[in-house]
Amino acid sequence: MLRKLTESIYYLPFESDNDRPILGYVKGEHTALMIDAGNSPAHVEKFLGAVEKEGFLKPNYCALTHWHWDHTFGTIGLEIPIIAHHLTNQKLLEMKQWQWDLVSLEKRVEDGDEIEFCSTHMQREYEDLSIIRIKSADILFEDRLTIDLGNKIVELIHVDSSHGEDSVLVYIPEDKIVFLGDVYTEDYYNDEKIYNEKNLSLFNSLKELDFEIGIHGHALPQTKKEILDILEEMQSRSE
Repeated sequence: MLRKLTESIYYLPFESDNDRPILGYVKGEHTALMIDAGNSPAHVEKFLGAVEKEGFLKPNYCALTHWHWDHTFGTIGLEIPIIAHHLTNQKLLEMKQWQWDLVSLEKRVEDGDEIEFCSTHMQREYEDLSIIRIKSADILFEDRLTIDLGNKIVELIHVDSSHGEDSVLVYIPEDKIVFLGDVYTEDYYNDEKIYNEKNLSLFNSLKELDFEIGIHGHALPQTKKEILDILEEMQSRSE
């Protein structure tokens, strides 16, 4: 079931057992935007079913917050344009070349191209890894992209983050809400490091952004103060 933030913004809650992140929904007068594509076509199907149950417009676009599997592997189940930062798309194109079977996945974990946590949860989400297919993006941007859904503006903003070089905020200024992806999370692919300059830059970016509620991909909605407090605490542990 979708949870309501405002009259035009909703989200499907995260599921920790198989690492399904929050999927966002923003509707304008004419079109609607899906935020992140989830970790599988089954995740997408659940989201679209929840949208249909509410009687809402089907999403016309899907915007990705970063490349990690749990936010992107559902793209293959979507027949709408995918919007992504160019660095996100680079990684999607790379993953399209990978073999998807248990032996290949375990080898990527051994080589450091994947982490054990993701491998475990992929196997929970997919009974058969061989069905995984990666879809690259249709619309790319660099620093910032503005989308008009019909009297509802959405801004995609590339920011610094320890979690990934391609991290993107999805900001709805009228509602003072921002979808964060996993932006204030450590670098899981490098011993959970927090990088001082990136974390400080992210703190300043979010401090300057006029929002009241932020939605992390794997957490309940938080206030701006709560998010900035988290980043301040992370700064004390940064390298």
